[in-house]
Amino acid sequence: MNTSRIHRQFTWSLLAILAVACSPALAQNDIEDPNSYPGSWYRIAFDKNGNYLLGDGHGYNDGTWYYYPDTGWHRQWYYNQPYDTDRKGVLRYEVYIKAVDANRPVYAEINFNWATPEWYQQSLGRPPLPKDAPTADDEARFMQNRRVYLVDNWFIGTVEPIATFTVQDYNPAWVSIDIRGRNAYVYRGAWHDCRLKDGACCNPSNEDCFICPEEECETPYKWLGPGSTCDKCVQGASWVDFGDAPDAGYRTLLDSNGARHTFIHGVYLGAKLDTELDANPDPTASGDDLREGDDEDGVTFTSPLSPGRSTTIEVTVSTQGYLNAWLDFNRDGRFDQTSEQIFTDELLGKGLNTLQFAIPASAVTGQTFARFRFNTRGLLPSYGPASDGEVEDYMVTVAEDLEPQMNSGKGGLKWSQPPQSFDAATPYLLNGWDELSGLHLHRIAADDWLCEDDRPITGFQWWGSFEGWTGALLPSQVPLAFHVAIWTSSTGSNGGETKQADPKGTNPQNAGHPDILIWEMFCTNWTWSIAGYNSDPRAIHDDTCFQFTSLLSQDQWFYPITGEDPNAGPAPTTYWLSVAAIYDITVAAPPHTWGWTTRPLSFGDGAVQIEGADDLDTLAPAWPPSFGSQWLSGSPIEHPAGVAWDLAFELLTNESSRATDRDLAPVYRFWSNESNSHFYTISESEKNKLIDNYSKTWAYEGIAFYAYPPESQPLGAKPVYRFWSSDTGHHLYSISESEKDKLEREYADVWVLEGVAWYAFE
Repeated sequence: MNTSRIHRQFTWSLLAILAVACSPALAQNDIEDPNSYPGSWYRIAFDKNGNYLLGDGHGYNDGTWYYYPDTGWHRQWYYNQPYDTDRKGVLRYEVYIKAVDANRPVYAEINFNWATPEWYQQSLGRPPLPKDAPTADDEARFMQNRRVYLVDNWFIGTVEPIATFTVQDYNPAWVSIDIRGRNAYVYRGAWHDCRLKDGACCNPSNEDCFICPEEECETPYKWLGPGSTCDKCVQGASWVDFGDAPDAGYRTLLDSNGARHTFIHGVYLGAKLDTELDANPDPTASGDDLREGDDEDGVTFTSPLSPGRSTTIEVTVSTQGYLNAWLDFNRDGRFDQTSEQIFTDELLGKGLNTLQFAIPASAVTGQTFARFRFNTRGLLPSYGPASDGEVEDYMVTVAEDLEPQMNSGKGGLKWSQPPQSFDAATPYLLNGWDELSGLHLHRIAADDWLCEDDRPITGFQWWGSFEGWTGALLPSQVPLAFHVAIWTSSTGSNGGETKQADPKGTNPQNAGHPDILIWEMFCTNWTWSIAGYNSDPRAIHDDTCFQFTSLLSQDQWFYPITGEDPNAGPAPTTYWLSVAAIYDITVAAPPHTWGWTTRPLSFGDGAVQIEGADDLDTLAPAWPPSFGSQWLSGSPIEHPAGVAWDLAFELLTNESSRATDRDLAPVYRFWSNESNSHFYTISESEKNKLIDNYSKTWAYEGIAFYAYPPESQPLGAKPVYRFWSSDTGHHLYSISESEKDKLEREYADVWVLEGVAWYAFE
């Protein structure tokens, strides 16, 4: 045996002895069995160059090992119950390390980590994967780690370290084992638990107090909650839990003999409760949560509350006991002790209980309140004291049970009045300006439209710009919301007050205008896209024009007012639409105020500014207008004086016109990473061919919208042409005849016409 071999053998033996001696786990346990560890099993191996050989385990996504190239870590993630600042995460990792090739040294670096609070703000419901943390800085933002063990190029037999750690500040939903290695074979287990934080265990009779887990705090001591300190242990302090519904009628405050429960350890709804000197009534039944922390966690409504239907709830309790509960069905501001009691001494078992109760057909729709009281004795009214348990108040909504409706994009336009281009050669140069419309300006722009059928309005599109703004993105300060409203008309076309229509707006007193506000919404969820650029005919300033879109939930849809015969639908009726921006001007006045895009007059009376409104009940001026408000004053939108203009908007509906609905067909969308582009087709055979033969190039994304196939188009529909460019690898679609002719005439060497893709209305 040569000297180097003897030296290497001696070094290996010495390091192996030291490694085992320094390891917290001295007993050699090489059982490689996924069922042998009480927690989560894992296994991974690397060759002499650090290349991944194999890996499996019980972790996230069927035990997938995720590689983070910037730091070189391989990670397997585990779920440890939801992120919770009232709880802590207890972690334990056991590791068994051996060489893949016993004649070579081993490098094995083992860490564990957990996701930081910043990660949970992303609300993605999964751990931070490599795409979420591509750099070391990203990993440092989203993860914290601790070392388990390091084998730094040693010749070893086996090493079995163990590491334990508690994340004290919160319970991390996601924890991981992190491994880097060369010539290393690593396996064993990860154990993790979610526990309540330690809290103060207090004897209120003598203020004796110590910190411990909840399960170690026994009577006559009272556990003050996770993270609490002995500063709260005050002799004679209140140990009562109150509700927080509005006091008047519901009897919540102590002076009203409100519902209240003496705190007894281990008897409560949900996972926790707090105590207070008196109730904190609140218009939304959240006063207790806002002041003392959210302990209203015992009741979950798992189905809608609809008149004439049954509702399912889940009630979680800490021990066996009785539930009494009430719901104010008639919304009169009090709980009737008989007709509105939904549970009477309902016996519940410890843990989760699923219950049902009926909503009477006479229930009044709208927001109302419910009260749930749990104790070990039962026999409780909706008010007064209880010797143990908890009371929880909730604001709930009783809503009409809507019939199912399809709203997949297969629909049509109920009214279309888009911006007007100057000519086909400059389709994105728009003839109009931004007419300021904002509640804070005391002016609301409105325009009339004609309703000719009974299809509901299920969404809106409107065009607007920001005064003096020419950027390609929205300015930094945008409206908090838009107030969108529908008004009856004063022109007499809807059978109301008759006034002479004046399309040119030459006499504001005779011109038609909105009358009574009959529908409104505050739109906070809207999308936008660039529509073009205003060319202001007043020569004041040109702006970027944006298209705004908002789709409505079914309970918000606007249905036209029908006549006496519901089968006949409504007679043609004129309504007015108003859209106004809502800004928080207490922060700062917007440097670029939103305005509604104008367009030349196309229907009925010209657009107007609403500048004053009456309250119909009091007949007194009131601003801003709301449901039931009536026109008081305003002025026409004109340029030049005496020439009326309209506003640019479209009304969307989920139903196509009955004459063409049956002819519509789906247009399918595909995506190609190679060309970085989409492809659209209305052809079933072309769609199937791409899916069957070219799925590696074109990924099918589903139905994009509906249109008319060639040879099935209705009168008035226009062809949409499809071009292909081998130079760019992209398709181009155009409904413009002039653009098609220009491409064929001047760019035939770049764009090849493939024919009519489908037909659509412009």
